[in-house]
Amino acid sequence: MSETKKINLVLNHLIEKLHINPLQAWQQYGCYRLSAVIFELRKRGWLIETEIVESSSPLGLSRHALYVLHAEANTAQIKRHKEIKNGK
Repeated sequence: MSETKKINLVLNHLIEKLHINPLQAWQQYGCYRLSAVIFELRKRGWLIETEIVESSSPLGLSRHALYVLHAEANTAQIKRHKEIKNGK
């Protein structure tokens, strides 16, 4: 799958769900390097925050990134993205 396709899949996920973590990106889109996709989206002007989430596992405490799209800060871009997606 091309990088452009992965970027679009992750962006669509963020617009719909407002957040994504690396495991979701891997399982749903085959995206192994989510941080690189987020970096590219930020370069394109999308405002995405990183939150560090801690959870316990059988191996102890684990930490991972949760990427959050704040819809109110990206309103114009979301509207334009949806217009492009719908062919307007």
